[in-house]
Amino acid sequence: METTGLAVLLFLSLFLRLHYLSDMEYKVAERLAYNMAGNVLEQGRLPLYGIPSSLGIPNPPGFVTLVALFRFFIPSPLGVAGIIAAINALSIVFFAAFMRKRAAPIVVWTAAFFLAASPWAVIFSRKIWAQDLLVPLAVLLMFSTVKVLQDRKPAYWLLMAFVLLGMFQLHFSSLYLGLALPVVLIWSGVRLGRKDCLFIGIGVLILIVSCLPYALYIMNTFRDCLENVDSSRKMGPLTQLIETGRGLLRVASVYSLEPILKTHSTSFRNYFGIILSPVIWLVHWGMIVSALGGGIALLKQVRQDFLMKYVMVTVGSMIFYLLIISTRTGIIYMVALFPAIALLIGWGIESI
Repeated sequence: METTGLAVLLFLSLFLRLHYLSDMEYKVAERLAYNMAGNVLEQGRLPLYGIPSSLGIPNPPGFVTLVALFRFFIPSPLGVAGIIAAINALSIVFFAAFMRKRAAPIVVWTAAFFLAASPWAVIFSRKIWAQDLLVPLAVLLMFSTVKVLQDRKPAYWLLMAFVLLGMFQLHFSSLYLGLALPVVLIWSGVRLGRKDCLFIGIGVLILIVSCLPYALYIMNTFRDCLENVDSSRKMGPLTQLIETGRGLLRVASVYSLEPILKTHSTSFRNYFGIILSPVIWLVHWGMIVSALGGGIALLKQVRQDFLMKYVMVTVGSMIFYLLIISTRTGIIYMVALFPAIALLIGWGIESI
């Protein structure tokens, strides 16, 4: 039964991400990443930096390097996007296979199929964009954290280090998830042993050495980067508050089809018909109720379940990031937190 479920999950994840792949978004950022990757292949050397961030600061070069690798095997934008989509689909199956022994079946399968079929999850996993690879790494971050702190297998600190390195190399602001890990560690009450300290030390060394070239580049261009940040932050307290509210609304829109469809809502209803269309809308509104129910269930049981503690801290860290640090990236980072949000929905369904 579980094997059949995983097979159906894989098919659904791949189908939704690869079907009409040619309709994917391919604008300035996607084209720039693809062209920079081509330059890497032509020059035969690794880049020092990646595409610019919204603040005007160059992102680390990891994503451009990955695109160059993908482009080497399939030299076309659709081919690169297809590889990214396939990685996302496989990560969802891995999530379900690992979590099936960590939570009730209804929680795990609800979370997994939400990851597979949620419109935002599909959209942000099928184009040449750095954030499109955050979900697989967020799944691995959850996996390594559980292995280290719950199963007490210190060697997985190294996997966690590589995952954090990958997230930083994709988009440096995603490190807010990594900054939440000390909170999880303290809350879990785990005492670190000698092996833990050894592997943590090795992991920190890997992170420092791997990020050193990019750090030196940023230091050499620090004045220009600072000017770009200052120019992008010129807003008063009221404007900041309004933008934060908009960011939270973008986060909430992850559960609704309306922000995705926009002017195509009528076409959507006509395409799916008078019977299936209301059912789809009902399911999505049901997700909102389930998420709220999951939040209540989490607050009631969080002291007894390590996984719930992890979910609570990671979701809380995203809200903190959105309120305090950035008002521009709400939905992007909700995507990175999808494993946590998906489990929250699963607990909501279970409580109902």
